Amino acid sequence: MELVAKLPSEGLEPGLRDELVATLRGLAVEADMAELTLEAREEELAAARELLARRSYPLIQVQIDVLCLPIVGPVDASIMEQIIEEVMGTVVARRARWLIVDLTGALLGDVIAADALRRLFRMLRLIGVRSALSGVSPTLAQTLVQMSTPLDIPVHRSLAAALDAAKRGAKR
Repeated sequence: MELVAKLPSEGLEPGLRDELVATLRGLAVEADMAELTLEAREEELAAARELLARRSYPLIQVQIDVLCLPIVGPVDASIMEQIIEEVMGTVVARRARWLIVDLTGALLGDVIAADALRRLFRMLRLIGVRSALSGVSPTLAQTLVQMSTPLDIPVHRSLAAALDAAKRGAKR
């Protein structure tokens, strides 16, 4: 401890140096404990954020081979990366042939998140899964148009229309 080393060894009242050393050591222990508590709280908060992100974007099996991903609320690039990871694993595990992404309640206004969505659709196409998009807001439509690469997937006005298209597509 640097502060203990800086305390004068002479010129203090008898026992005062020992009291100061004990106080400084006690404060150092408290500071260490506070730091550990802060680190533990930060880890808990990170885990809670991850859990919330996973629960906020459930993959719902709406038909035997059709999954729906309703996205609600704000979505940034890091959340989209988590969604992509979850979707790819679930689509393969459930042997889905269709994924409908419903953006009716989504706040997906940034080009990076929109580009991640485009990448998801390309990845799905490469493994033989067809995709559709529903519930596109005017703001999102503008963001998607600004992207240099088109989505190249069907876009439907509503989730019901997308489900109907998936049913018709499955009969082919």
